[in-house]
Amino acid sequence: MKRKISFIILNYNDADTTMKLADSLESWKCQKFNLNVVVVDNRSTDSSFTVLKNKYKNAIFTKVIQSEKNGGYSYGNNYGIKFAIKEYNPDYIAIANPDIIINEETVEKLLDSFEKLPDIVMVAPVEKNLKGEGSVKTQRLPLFKDDLLACFNSNMSSTISKNELEYYDDAKTMLKTELIVGCFFVIKTEIIQKVDYLDENTFLFCEERILGKKLKDNHMKMAVRADLEFIHAHSVSIKKSYDIINTWKLIMKSRLYYEKEYNQCTKLKVSVLKLAMNMFIMLLIIKLQLHRLKRWIIRGE
Repeated sequence: MKRKISFIILNYNDADTTMKLADSLESWKCQKFNLNVVVVDNRSTDSSFTVLKNKYKNAIFTKVIQSEKNGGYSYGNNYGIKFAIKEYNPDYIAIANPDIIINEETVEKLLDSFEKLPDIVMVAPVEKNLKGEGSVKTQRLPLFKDDLLACFNSNMSSTISKNELEYYDDAKTMLKTELIVGCFFVIKTEIIQKVDYLDENTFLFCEERILGKKLKDNHMKMAVRADLEFIHAHSVSIKKSYDIINTWKLIMKSRLYYEKEYNQCTKLKVSVLKLAMNMFIMLLIIKLQLHRLKRWIIRGE
């Protein structure tokens, strides 16, 4: 019997990017698995839903639906996951950002991972950028100190890579990790249900660390396929909807929620982290203003 997988693609005001991925999936042969694609329009404020609905009304694999509200990334994906489970009863769910490039063979091999190592509940390939850059790495879940120290980094990164790579298999294809990139991964349907889906208390960001924490707390294993890769255009859709300041504010809000609800940080620690984050935002605003002033002086405007 063929394995069944449902791709969930969340769209918000970016039908062009979403269609590139959906069109690619529509071209697949699907000889080794059954595919369904659920495009969720997350209550776009432009004509995205109408465009997508018309484009895929006679599609082979793709179904376009619209969420009841724009409740954010987790809400929109959960909406699609629940629809897919009800309509298609898939064995696996793939969460796919619109701005990724993935091929059919990679998905076939990802699905094979669950048969090779039955204890694995979630898997992803290695993330590469449009230039093909990106290294094989494993990550641990951030601690409070990681998020605090990240406030003093120029890019505020709190994703922690381990120094040594550990593998589940002798072939060194299945890499142990506590955290998988949220832009593309495949998870067993029964598992996403067991952990009560994605946490809808975050609007954007930190979804992958929250899911990773849920899996770890339930003693479940996830893996990165070191021999597979996909391309990520790095937040193309997000950049079209949010400026840099509002983006960082969303990141901060989600990290504060994670530290409070999942790392069980005290009120004092949360307050210290909030202060450090606000300082980061203030410095970022000053930096942006100075950059604009410099451009104004150079151009003589």
